[in-house]
Amino acid sequence: MQTDQGSPSPARSGLPPHEKRSLRVAGLLASLWCVLLTLFAYQGILSGWEEKVARWEEIPASDSKSSHFALIAIDHIPADRPWPWPRLEYALCLRGLLEQIPQSVVFEVLLSENGTKMSSFDQTFASLVRRMEHVCFAADALLGEQQGEPLPPRAMRLPGAAKLSDLTEYRSVIWPGATFAGASPVGLANLDVGSEEVRSLPLVFRVKEALVPSLALQAGAVYLGADLAQATVRLGHAIILRDRHGKRLRTIPVDAEGRIALRYRHSPKTIPRVDYDSYLVSANQASRGRLSEDELPLLRGRQVWIGVTDGAIVPKMVTPLGPMTPVELQMQITRQIVEGDLIRPLPWFLAAVMAFAFCLWGARLFVRLPVLGAISAIAILFASLVAVSVVTFFFVGLTLPLCTLLLSALGAVLCGMAVRLWNFSPLRQTRSSEAQTLVLEVSASPPPSRTGFSDPVQENPVRSPSAPSAGGSPPSPSRSRLQGALRRLEERRRIEGLSDQNGDLGKG
Repeated sequence: MQTDQGSPSPARSGLPPHEKRSLRVAGLLASLWCVLLTLFAYQGILSGWEEKVARWEEIPASDSKSSHFALIAIDHIPADRPWPWPRLEYALCLRGLLEQIPQSVVFEVLLSENGTKMSSFDQTFASLVRRMEHVCFAADALLGEQQGEPLPPRAMRLPGAAKLSDLTEYRSVIWPGATFAGASPVGLANLDVGSEEVRSLPLVFRVKEALVPSLALQAGAVYLGADLAQATVRLGHAIILRDRHGKRLRTIPVDAEGRIALRYRHSPKTIPRVDYDSYLVSANQASRGRLSEDELPLLRGRQVWIGVTDGAIVPKMVTPLGPMTPVELQMQITRQIVEGDLIRPLPWFLAAVMAFAFCLWGARLFVRLPVLGAISAIAILFASLVAVSVVTFFFVGLTLPLCTLLLSALGAVLCGMAVRLWNFSPLRQTRSSEAQTLVLEVSASPPPSRTGFSDPVQENPVRSPSAPSAGGSPPSPSRSRLQGALRRLEERRRIEGLSDQNGDLGKG
């Protein structure tokens, strides 16, 4: 439906012009606010707060026992066996493990000491290592170039053109002996943690211009059957593990420094453990037939770690689950990799899109709803997003950027209030809601009678009404017609009066 001028009818023209203008202003303010939030997300300014919020979403640690791992803990160092121990001690441990057929063995202990006492049984130890299916060894990276030895040529170097500028550069290493570890996988056991709670640990290290895997990543790859030569490292995104045929096995999210976020979903107590000395006694008795296989610790098919848990030898680090030793932290990471229990943060660009949509929607609410109604709707939506984040974090480890969304909700309220204040002006004249009516004056007097005789109009022409003054408004058509009729009536009466006077004079 259109008016006479061709413009659309007000009933179908959509929103009023002032409301359209308010919506445009709200969208502009929300866009400016979201540009700031996008910069925050890209630079990772809110990453620390997002991580703390994700920890609040974590439920209490589970008590379910692990079926993949076991720990032989060196929990006490006797006075007659000072630390470090010679390789003969570990050869006795490997001999007992041969009977139980573990999936793999990981030495978290650094076996790099030289000398007659330490290396006199290296050949025996090497023969036992070759009889095992898989054995991983730990190494250490040093900042000084003269403190250790260069990275051996046989060391695993992760492929890919990764940007190494964000990684700490190590310049030398302490590597296990080539006699027994020449063909075995080796990973760096550095933890690189501060004095605060341990929230993340590195999976890769930079040794000069080479990218070397950590012990936890190497152990996880061994358990999954992954070939690290086929892996893809994308710092700031993920490390992708593949088997020798190129099949993807795991996608591990990492930050720009190659660190993985620890998820303390399982307590270290859920990993079966046995004391080192107790295990040696049990293995010795089993080899002599004094113990049956059922009486031995359940190590068959598991990845068995051998590490130090004595607080006098290694420091314990602060975690949300209490103090933990380095070997327990390493096993925590490997368990996450093997079981796929990873924390997957939302990419920064998706977080920016969510923040923009939330802020724009919330700011436009203030144009259409009252203030309290708009704030209530924003609060309900934010609470729903918190609930969704808790559910997704529990089931798939996906964390929503709640801090960014909270700032987005705050921006929506500020932008909406600004639009309402901009649209309100006490000095602005209120527009009349009623349309102006056009008043037409219509003469109520009947038209003059034509029964009488009168002179022709040509002899006594009717004078047209005088033109309106320059300063006044022009008369309406009805008023002009009425004035003309009155003038003609007056002229006719004057003519009739003159006719009567002429008749009287003729009679006299």
